[in-house]
Amino acid sequence: MEALRKRMKEFDFTESFTEKILKEYPLRKIEEKLELHAEGRQVRNPVGWLMAALRKDYGGKIEKEESPSRLKVDSQLDGNKKILPREDAIRWIRKIRMSCGRNSS
Repeated sequence: MEALRKRMKEFDFTESFTEKILKEYPLRKIEEKLELHAEGRQVRNPVGWLMAALRKDYGGKIEKEESPSRLKVDSQLDGNKKILPREDAIRWIRKIRMSCGRNSS
């Protein structure tokens, strides 16, 4: 835990913010999100980004784009369905609408 505190101090997080995060979230999740941040992402508000990353459980592969035609939502071969989080589903609907020339509203 001390190593994580030290690492958060390197990001210029205040001690009170660090203690709050350490109490509210598992150490593994905090380390995971700090790794994402360290992958070279340009973040204007590191505190806000970390809070959002922990609340929404950001993952490294979420950011990767796929074309809508490659998205496997329902497979008739094995009967498995991929359920997308609401934000991702809305993003795909907007992309499909835009590709069809429709307004995304």
